Amino acid sequence: MLAKTPELYFYTLPSKQLFSLGESVGIVLQLYSRSEQPILVSRLQGDEFVSFKVVGPDGNEVPWQGETRSGTKEYSLSDFTVLGQYKEISANRII
Repeated sequence: MLAKTPELYFYTLPSKQLFSLGESVGIVLQLYSRSEQPILVSRLQGDEFVSFKVVGPDGNEVPWQGETRSGTKEYSLSDFTVLGQYKEISANRII
């Protein structure tokens, strides 16, 4: 049996390789589709769909310094977009 190639990819990349102590950490979030069929995805505008766990160079979790997520939210169609084949959507975040 052949392994099926994933159709939707999620990437996170730091905006740079090294950050100073106390400096805000910038990252890029990216969704990329290889699916022949359109996929309904988050526009990546809010923090609801991605949560972060930051681990330092010593392997220990770094305490969260940003705002935490608030309660539940009702979503509307405008919170999502259709991602076509070989298309991507990305957003920048500061944590």
